[in-house]
Parts: sequence; C-alpha cells; structure tokens
Amino acid sequence: MRNISINQIRSAILTDTFSITLSYVTGLQIPSSTLLELLKILVRKREVNYVDWVFENWATFYNYEINKCVRLEYKGKQLFLPQTLEIDNTQNNYQIADIEFVKNDIPFELSDDIRSLTELPYKNLLSYYKKKKKYFKEQNCRLNNILRRPNKLILDVQPVDYSYFVHSNLVLDAKFKSQTLRELLHSNGRLEPLDKSLLANHIGIGIILFTADGSLIIQKRSKKVAFRINELCPSGSGAMPFADLPCNLSLNKVNKFREAFEEIGITEVDIDSNEIVFLGLTRELIRGGKPEMFLMAKTKQSEENVLSKWKDARDNWESNNLVFFNFGNIALKELTSTIEKHRFLLKVDEFIEKYYDFSSIPLLTAIALWTRWKLS
Repeated sequence: MRNISINQIRSAILTDTFSITLSYVTGLQIPSSTLLELLKILVRKREVNYVDWVFENWATFYNYEINKCVRLEYKGKQLFLPQTLEIDNTQNNYQIADIEFVKNDIPFELSDDIRSLTELPYKNLLSYYKKKKKYFKEQNCRLNNILRRPNKLILDVQPVDYSYFVHSNLVLDAKFKSQTLRELLHSNGRLEPLDKSLLANHIGIGIILFTADGSLIIQKRSKKVAFRINELCPSGSGAMPFADLPCNLSLNKVNKFREAFEEIGITEVDIDSNEIVFLGLTRELIRGGKPEMFLMAKTKQSEENVLSKWKDARDNWESNNLVFFNFGNIALKELTSTIEKHRFLLKVDEFIEKYYDFSSIPLLTAIALWTRWKLS
C-alpha cells in the first residue's frame, strides 16, 4: 500500500470540511506544510494501486516525449502535463462531423506474455473492485490508429474488454522480477505507436461543460470510486462503449454524452449540438499512452438546474459534489482583442491558482487545450 499523496490530503482538508488542529492539541505552532507532510506519513491509501498516479519523474522517464506534451498556460509560463498531444485541433480545425470511426470487429486480446506477467496484480485489482462493488464488464473502443485525411480525421477502433484495461494499463507499475510493465515496454523513454502497443488503450472522453452564464462545471470524485478519490475532474468523462458505434460513422452521430454525463444527469437535449467543439486527442503517459479525446460544450442550464439534475442522476455516486468556477461571458464569446485575451488568461490563472493541486490530469489537460483553442 502506498502513502496518500499530499494533493489528496490537501483536497480532503480544504474541500471536505475536514479539519485537524494539531497545533491546538500540542500547543505548538506547526506550519501547514509540515502538518501535511505528517498526514502524508500517517494516512494510508485505501486504494489498491499498481499505477504510479503521482509519477513525479514522468518527464525524465518519458524524456523523448517531452516536446509533444500538452502545456498549460499559467502566469506567462508553460506547465508541462503528462499527455502527448496527438491531434491539436487549433492547427487542424476539425469539426465534429469531420471525425469518423472505422471499425474492426475483431476483439483485442492481451498477449500471453502480458497476461502472465500481470496476472497477480490483476487478480488483486479485481478483488479490490469487488469490494468496491463498482466493476463494470463491458466492451469499449480501443484506438488502433489515427489516420489523417484532407478535412477528415479517421479513428481506427476495435472492441476491447474493460478487464484487459485493468490487466494492462492499470498495472503498469506493479513489480514482477524487479521490473515493471512500464519499464519493460517503455524502457527507451518513448511510447510505442498505437498500432504496435500491447496495452488495452481504450479511448477516454473528457468534456468540459459551461453553464448559460459561463460557469465551468467540475466534478469532485467521491470516496466510492476505485481510483483518484477526491480529485476534481471534467464535467463529464468516461470510456467510449463499442456498442455506441453501430456502423462506420462520424462523431456527431455518436451518443458521446451518454456515458460521459450519466454522473451529472445532463443529456444531449440540454446541449446545443452546434456549440460542441473538438479540442484535441492525447495519450496519457501516466497510464502508458491511453488515448483521450477532449471536447468543450455549452448548456442552456443554470448552476441551480445543473445541481438539481445531478441530484437525480443515475450515476451521481461517482461524485460527492459539483464545483462551479465562473469564467463569465468571456468563456462563451470569441476573443477578438488583446485586452479580452489578457482578461481570459487572468481567469485561467485564477482557476489554476485555486484548483491546480486538486485537479486530475484530464481536467488540467482539458483546460490547457481549451485555453489554446480560445487564444487561436
């Protein structure tokens, strides 16, 4: 079992109304940073982790990927995120209808080598899932290749069982014979091409959604989820079910919000389909190059209405709270002047200052790509 990360402790203290006043008990003036370090030692994770979610040395490990990584603008500087940017839509300007899927109906299978090397941690993870009672058996879309055509982006996909994702991407840092799967597959500091990867690599979707008055809707993950408890994540997120692709079709015909927004009760009727923007496609280094697609959308609903829908949502157990950060009307309009762009960047700085320590990699990536899109 690994120690809980300092970010998770800070999240618990600052956003869960959780308070420990050690200085009151001892009579000593203890700096908050010291208290957090003490808590880091004392509090143990209840998660079974075979992925190094913090992965502080990711930039050193994946040293050949740095130049491709997503960068988050903050106070005139750029913060590197552990996501390689495979499709930058500020450079391509793909519309939702321009993104098409080509299906290969033959399911992905793990190689015997990967299966045997990761069998023990996989069984332990399954046991953990069963205790949480939150394990879902389904087929998702595995991304095999990205094909660029004039005015078209084609995603070559096949079905993959979620269990194979657990059996590969989620056990990357489990030790076997003094080596990890990550070290075995990526020892040269690079991700392998998608079509050469031995990992399950199902496609994740992250959507940032804004209310009618420009508030970004953020989910705070609950204690009932299996991983990344208490982190802030995008408005909607999830894997793309293979069943949602009945034939070769474009993204605008896919029910892309069905899984992504089941946690907060938003449906496609709540969103203006003409206002959906494709921001980009990445591969997350933390989970060994798992592909993620990021979108931005707007809803006509107010914060109050969104909260009401969330309380009645089928999967609202995945989040214990919704957080709203109001960017104002600048979030919903085109930035036409230097002054407007400056005002926008100040709001982004304010968001990062307030939430960076508690935010998931997908949320920070979505903000980074959205910022890039707004400024383009």
